[in-house]
Amino acid sequence: MKELDSFASPDVGDMYPDGFSPEECSRKGCCQIGEISGLHDQAFLQSILRTVPAGIGIIADRVIIEINQRACDILGYSRDELVGRNSRILYLTDRDYDYVGIEKYRQIAECGVGTVEILMRRKDGRVINIVLSSSPLDPLDQSRGVTFTILDITAVRQAEMHLHDSEEKYRNLVECSIQGTIIGGGNPPRILFASKPTETISGYTPAELTSFTSAELFSIIHPDDRQAYYEAYRDRMDGVVGQVRHECRIIHKNGGIRWVEVFGTVVIYEGNPATQTVMVDITDRKHAEDAMARNREWLNLLFENIRDGIFVYSLREDGTPGTFQMVNRTACSMLGYDEQEILAMSPPDFCVARSVSALSESGSNDNSCFVRNRLFEVILTDKQGRSVPAEVSSARIDFSGRPCVIATVRDISSRKRSEEQINKITTALHQSPAVVVMTNAAGEIEYVNPRFTELTGYTPAEVYGKNPRILQSGTMSSDHYLRIWKTILSGKTWKGEFLNRKKNGDLYWETATIAPVMDDNGNITHYVAIKEDVTDKKRLWSELVAAKEKAEQSDRLKTAFLANMSHEIRTPMNGILGFSELLKDSLLSSSKKEEYIELILQSGRRMLCIINDLIDISKIETGEIIFHSSETSLHEVVMELKAFFAPQMQSKGLYLICGSSMPPDESVILTDRNRLVQILTNLLQNALKYTTSGGVEFGYFRRDDALVIYVKDTGKGIPAHLHEKVFDRFHQGEANDFVDNDGVGLGLSISKSLVEMLGGRLSLESRVGEGSLFSFALPYRRAEPVPEKMQTEENREVVNLEKSLQVLIAEDDAINRLLLEKLLERKQIKAISVVDGAQAVSAIRANAGIDLVLMDIRMPRMNGYEALTEIKRIRPDLPIVAHTAFSSQDERKRAIKAGFDGFLTKPVDIGELFRVIGQLTECRK
Repeated sequence: MKELDSFASPDVGDMYPDGFSPEECSRKGCCQIGEISGLHDQAFLQSILRTVPAGIGIIADRVIIEINQRACDILGYSRDELVGRNSRILYLTDRDYDYVGIEKYRQIAECGVGTVEILMRRKDGRVINIVLSSSPLDPLDQSRGVTFTILDITAVRQAEMHLHDSEEKYRNLVECSIQGTIIGGGNPPRILFASKPTETISGYTPAELTSFTSAELFSIIHPDDRQAYYEAYRDRMDGVVGQVRHECRIIHKNGGIRWVEVFGTVVIYEGNPATQTVMVDITDRKHAEDAMARNREWLNLLFENIRDGIFVYSLREDGTPGTFQMVNRTACSMLGYDEQEILAMSPPDFCVARSVSALSESGSNDNSCFVRNRLFEVILTDKQGRSVPAEVSSARIDFSGRPCVIATVRDISSRKRSEEQINKITTALHQSPAVVVMTNAAGEIEYVNPRFTELTGYTPAEVYGKNPRILQSGTMSSDHYLRIWKTILSGKTWKGEFLNRKKNGDLYWETATIAPVMDDNGNITHYVAIKEDVTDKKRLWSELVAAKEKAEQSDRLKTAFLANMSHEIRTPMNGILGFSELLKDSLLSSSKKEEYIELILQSGRRMLCIINDLIDISKIETGEIIFHSSETSLHEVVMELKAFFAPQMQSKGLYLICGSSMPPDESVILTDRNRLVQILTNLLQNALKYTTSGGVEFGYFRRDDALVIYVKDTGKGIPAHLHEKVFDRFHQGEANDFVDNDGVGLGLSISKSLVEMLGGRLSLESRVGEGSLFSFALPYRRAEPVPEKMQTEENREVVNLEKSLQVLIAEDDAINRLLLEKLLERKQIKAISVVDGAQAVSAIRANAGIDLVLMDIRMPRMNGYEALTEIKRIRPDLPIVAHTAFSSQDERKRAIKAGFDGFLTKPVDIGELFRVIGQLTECRK
């Protein structure tokens, strides 16, 4: 429980009743004693006065009727000197005496108890601070007298003055010093009486406490303390012990746990044996003890685990070191002794000598080692006889009343080794074939090695304190140096090249690595530059840099590819695999089968478009895309695209309009026709994808020396903040309201790059809900019209193939092999299939009737190139066509150069397949 505010009630100083003088009140004192005797049992009263550790007494008409020894001790009087005397003798002035009486009755009338703080004079004349609490013996008849408690708070007030503590802290200190009293009895035990301060401790009012049953009473005691509390109560009631004093925990009404110190004794209450318990709230003390225990534990852990060795040893009367009194774990580990061994030793037992500097400063060669009050170095000897260089900081202290020295000893073996290492590094820098320059944080040169002088012609004295800009040739931009400073100021290392000027004016190239040097707090203190003259290697270095940049570009492309292709390839693949699985159902109707087959073809085309986009963007990224300018009729291109997209537009209920203000013969220009078709196809596909009502208009017109080509739709439109981002690679917008998830987001990016490579710029005008307009202008370079009926060897279809043809298929993938067999079978061409290059060579040797070979490039055992070489040795005139998933121009050139007669890419274009077969077999004839 929490400490109670007072023993019973307000102040000792009673104000005399109306109509009576102080002398009359004094004469009535004896009568009041008799009346009180009639109200309370004397044995009970005396027991309370003896037991309570606070000053306590009874007063009537301001005359002291009874007082305990503790109160006498506080006031400096004996009991006989106070009993029967008017309380005026205790006050400094009549004003104080009157104030106490008036204030007491005011508080009693309002609260039932009264408490004041007042100055009182002890018998020896010393003035003390007193907290005086009083309550009436009979609330209905205050003339019967009051009980009072006094608490000497002089020390508290003095401490408050010294500590300049707040009034609130003082009030808490006073309140926590007041005890609560309860009287219990009966079987089962119950609380018979509880003083008002018990409410502060427990949270329960006296009325609640006295109404508790035995079970409710013991529920207030902490479960872990209930048995001990019950046994103490029983022992008191049974007379086993007279008085007890112990500590326990109680559960406050608010649920909190409070510690209380309990003083208990047996008393007679209303004629029956009872237990009187005085409780003091010691929760704060317990918390403080716990905190002190934790602090002791923490300090012990700190002492034992600090990285330095701590030695405490005594000093003899002559000032020489005595034995060690305390050492920590690090000290023992440092010297290899256990604690007890060191405690039996003194510093000279393992201290060889101070360092040379320490000895010269001290002027002595004694082995006291740790006595000096300063920082110095010594050499210690461990248990194994090894030398241990150490740094010592010592100070004199008083330890348990004796003069001692506490020494902090740090093993500096590592530091010594580091110093040796630094010396080696310094020598290496001095002799380095590379230029080494060190500056302070402001960029002022503080160190250069001899190689710097050899290269630049400047001596150290000429450059110290100057900025390295004295070497600048003036050929490099200021932005270059700003980037360098931005890098190194951010804590990073900069690597690059300088074109600098020597002292004699000659220019030279050097590579440089510049890095900041930071302290333990991460603050830059210096910069160091390691530089090498690469003037003679500049050409080779430039080639290496170009190769490196190209490799980095390829790596970036690869990263973008891997990050975006997985989802978009899996989506059509899911359609292909899913509907292929559904086709296994033998109960499917012919219409359903046709529907599923069409969906599979659509998914395949979509995957092919994705792959083509990825290949195009990779070529754009690496700068390998090739343009072939030719005479191109815009009129024909537009008509072809209209014919292609018209059915799709109609299926969505959209219109498709072609617009042109130029005659067809004036629309013939020089440009890359395939790339132009690719650009317009991408733009029209986007317009079709995002337009749900209205339609699409596209066309061209001339503006000065440019030809403007446009695609306009009535789709959902694009927000202004996305106008630039839609051209970013792999970008599909920031919200599904404007962009769906179909595609890898490369179409517009590819189109933008292709337009720029053709000499134009792709622009966008769009508003949400109003549609979009994509347009670009190309240089108008007019060419002669393309004849309407022009056929080349490349676009002439092969209609007739010999039915007796035999084609060898060399393909390790079973599905691709089966596909080629079925395609050839449709044309009545006999197919012979093998799974690798070695089998292909064997088949050629065994069958002279083979007319053509379809050869995969990557196969096990023997690849396509190796098989090509062997077959050409056997039959040099036999046509061999490379059929591979490697579709790049480089791969095509490599194949043709190696000797292949044709080149087909996967997935197979059926028309192109039979065109090549017909062309090559016809040529053989």
